[in-house]
Amino acid sequence: MKNFKRKWKKLMIIYNIIDVLAVLMFYPIIPKLLNYPPDSIDNAFQVAINGLTYTQQYISILILCIFIENIILVITYKNINKLLCKMNESKNIDKLYLKAVKTVGRTPIIIYLLQVIAPVIVIAMTFLILNGNIEVILKVTLIFFAMLLSIATISYVFAKRVFKDILIDLFNDTNKNKDIGQELLNQIRRSSIKTSVIMVVLPLLIVTIVFITFIGYSNLTKQKGNYLYKIYDKELLENISNEYISIDSLKKDLNNLEFINNNDYYYIIYPDGKIYTSDKEQKISEFFIRYSEEVSVNHVENNRTYGFYATGEEGVFRKVIINGEIYTIGIRYTTDTIEVIKTIIVASIIILVLSIALLLYLLEYIFKDITLVSKKLNKMAKSKQIDLNDRLPISSNDEISDLIKSFTNIQERINRYIKQIEQDQYTMQRQAQFAILGEFAGGLAHDLNSPLSAIKLDVSTLKKYINSNKISTDEYTKSKLNEMLENLDNSLNSMGNIIMGVRNQIRATGDTDKQEFAIIDILEGIKVLFRSIFMKSNCQLEIDVPPDIKLFGEKNKLDRVLGNLIRNSIDAYAMKNIKGIVKVKAIQDNNKTIISVSDEAGGIDKEIKDNIFKELKTTKGEKGTGFGLYYSNTMIESSFKGRMYFETQEGVGTTFYIEIPNNKEGM
Repeated sequence: MKNFKRKWKKLMIIYNIIDVLAVLMFYPIIPKLLNYPPDSIDNAFQVAINGLTYTQQYISILILCIFIENIILVITYKNINKLLCKMNESKNIDKLYLKAVKTVGRTPIIIYLLQVIAPVIVIAMTFLILNGNIEVILKVTLIFFAMLLSIATISYVFAKRVFKDILIDLFNDTNKNKDIGQELLNQIRRSSIKTSVIMVVLPLLIVTIVFITFIGYSNLTKQKGNYLYKIYDKELLENISNEYISIDSLKKDLNNLEFINNNDYYYIIYPDGKIYTSDKEQKISEFFIRYSEEVSVNHVENNRTYGFYATGEEGVFRKVIINGEIYTIGIRYTTDTIEVIKTIIVASIIILVLSIALLLYLLEYIFKDITLVSKKLNKMAKSKQIDLNDRLPISSNDEISDLIKSFTNIQERINRYIKQIEQDQYTMQRQAQFAILGEFAGGLAHDLNSPLSAIKLDVSTLKKYINSNKISTDEYTKSKLNEMLENLDNSLNSMGNIIMGVRNQIRATGDTDKQEFAIIDILEGIKVLFRSIFMKSNCQLEIDVPPDIKLFGEKNKLDRVLGNLIRNSIDAYAMKNIKGIVKVKAIQDNNKTIISVSDEAGGIDKEIKDNIFKELKTTKGEKGTGFGLYYSNTMIESSFKGRMYFETQEGVGTTFYIEIPNNKEGM
């Protein structure tokens, strides 16, 4: 694969660029979603509390993601490259190809999972080491999980296309040396398009719900925090003095304070650092104290403090003097609203479940049509004849309908190709039969020419004897004998021409004898030639052909076709032992001439009428060969670019039609 290395580099660039861009996008968002206290990140205060700044933590996660991805990509590249080298050297490449395809196919999934799982585990472990409480760990882990899931999904979408290009190149390169069989392809793990769509849409849906949930939660806690801060700040100003004579008097005033929430309480920080809380089960965190001493003094709300990163703990405080010593007193309150959190979680789960259900339903609806097309294609592949009436329904005007329309076009085209192939097979079969008949006709013509020549010589001698004085008879008898001999001579010439014409036609010779001729001339000649046959069978020939109807082509071939059809009608009357009329008509209709030969001799049996032009079928029993109509149809199709067809009614009669286009160039 010439482009394998270049495409793999492209993969690595895609993963790294998406990581960097996503991290830059999420960098300012996460502190706001988690309600980090103001001025608590990327400074000495955070280093003293956590040991690492927010930016350092963030960069560490980015480096971890990039490191994991690149390690996997490098290892996979080396493995596939080794397989490709072996495939070039080995003749038996089935197993190598299969292994390479599986390796390329599972790589994006492995990266996808590790992009999410590994950093989340590291984040959770980091916060545990830093003694973060469970609430904080869950919030931070969930936010970073959503962020990493979105990064992994976006990377998967863009990288999947490159992976697919690599698989296509691998298939094409391998297929040049060896046809990849269906059995080998079946060994590759099947992956549904539906699954791929769910892998992309579902994570992004989860990410959306998580971020919307945290945005709502963040705004609610901020509003509640501001509300409680104002109330408790006012409470301290109105009920707490600046100086007290004893700690007990201070506690007495603090005990009179009104708390909005049951879990809110007051605290006292003594000059020596000792901490007293009205709720003895609660403890004030180091973050809470240090923030009030080091950070809040620089804010407008310089008497407001916070419990920790991403927690719902806040406090309002002030300084009081007792016997000349400074004490810090304050109220610690909670901004988290359990009911609100529960409501948000339940609503998120409901939205997620409904979204998944709707997504699955929509995918089922979309892929139902695709599956239908697939089944139809398989059916087409297995069947010899395609039923054009069995079409897929079009119920929309979208990409799926375009697919169905394209399938229908292919269906129609394949059906035309099948019919064309069947016609070509039929033509080839006929050509093979004519080749055999040609050899037979050639030998027959050679064998018949000798006796025909002898008979013609005898006829010529008889004419001479009759016209000489060697035979004494009256003039009337001489005239009749001469007429009979002339007819006999014409018949012999006609027999010779027919034999040679059949041989030439079958051998595809004599195709240059084309001329313009009147149909009535052919029929008048047949009438003379068949005079004795008509008299013997008590039949009549009725001609309804205008003299101005002319055709261009080989006159002798149409002569034989019409003669064959008229003779068939005469024979049909003879078989029934009845007399009748053979009617021949010709009309010109727009750009074609239609000749009809009709009789009332009882029609054609249904057992043979369907194949009367395609096979050597006869209605004359042992007296016929079936070659006449077979030959006639071939002549009209090949020499005149026309067609033959017929209408028959059992017990009534039959009409044969010859339809010839009026086009000299097409002949």
